[in-house]
Amino acid sequence: MKKEEMEKLKSLRMLLVEDDDVLRDELSTLFNKLFEETVTASNGEEGLKKFSESGKIDIILSDINMPVMNGLEMVRRIKQADEDIPVIFLTAYSDNNYLLEALQLHVSDYLIKPFKIPDLLKKLEKAYLPVYQKKLLESQNEQLEALNKKIEADAKREINKLKKDILHTNELNDLFNNYTITDETDLNGKITYASRPFLNISGFTEEELIGSTHKILRHEDMPNELYKNLWETIKNNKVWSGQIKNKSKDGSDYWVESVIFPLVDEQDNIIGYKSIRVDITAQKATEELVNSLIEHDSLELNFE
Repeated sequence: MKKEEMEKLKSLRMLLVEDDDVLRDELSTLFNKLFEETVTASNGEEGLKKFSESGKIDIILSDINMPVMNGLEMVRRIKQADEDIPVIFLTAYSDNNYLLEALQLHVSDYLIKPFKIPDLLKKLEKAYLPVYQKKLLESQNEQLEALNKKIEADAKREINKLKKDILHTNELNDLFNNYTITDETDLNGKITYASRPFLNISGFTEEELIGSTHKILRHEDMPNELYKNLWETIKNNKVWSGQIKNKSKDGSDYWVESVIFPLVDEQDNIIGYKSIRVDITAQKATEELVNSLIEHDSLELNFE
């Protein structure tokens, strides 16, 4: 028997049933080196009991003619519990009736005493291969099932985490959109989204802004060069920032500090633009007041 084949035996458990004490001890000594465990019995009744008590038995090597209960009756009862278990009979008889009955029990093979150990090992190898392959398949299925459960558990954790992240992101987006002057446009500059603060500061309704461009807000004081530079910047996938004076629906002025940047898809193609603004109208009013006071003081100083 090849070394790799002997290695396969180490995962199997054998039931050895033999009424000859000397032969049973010799075979047990040999099989304890080959199999994971060798359970021994001296007759069929004891062998049947050991089979029931020992848990999983993978292969049986049994004499036929034994006291109390012969090997044929023992195997017949064992086959009722496990019809696929491989069995090799040892017999000192070549009686056709014995062999015919053994074949009817679908045993794997038989060996007539006296026999040579290499011949026995060859028959064992032939008998245990299907058992080993079945155990290997069961082990692989168990590992695959365990792996699938782990993958499912990991996937479930990631999905739950993603759901929480999405929920958190949506909450942040809602918070951001409820308190920030922001809007989005398509590639042609037509407004596709406007936040509530944007509607409030501009005075326009959502229906009036969606589909319109920012020209609806443009103030005559702002130079065309500013908008030209703005568009060149964001079309080149860059961020534009600066201060813009707008005109609300009622004609009043307001100033915003603006950051405008492209929106891109997964392939980095620009699909639109987004603006984030801060109302700096009060700041600008303060600056104008300070500047007018400075100019006024300068005029009085020159006059004196």
